[in-house]
Amino acid sequence: MLSTDQIQKIVSTVERETSNDGCYVQPIHDPRQTHALYGINKNSYTSVKVVLKRLGAKYFRKVTANSKSLIIVCFNAEDIKI
Repeated sequence: MLSTDQIQKIVSTVERETSNDGCYVQPIHDPRQTHALYGINKNSYTSVKVVLKRLGAKYFRKVTANSKSLIIVCFNAEDIKI
């Protein structure tokens, strides 16, 4: 399980490198993914995925939110070392 400090570092890295201000991470209960990143622009999915992969995340899933322009990116954070 990620600590609050690790989650803040993930969010700040994603915001800085992909221009997705206002995103946040929450733990989820899923057999494959452990966390979800909310408030991501649809056009930024690929760049967000690259940043998360570099941090150690794996098993990505894109979920369409009730917004026309935002998505949720679910991922497994077990191997993230920040």
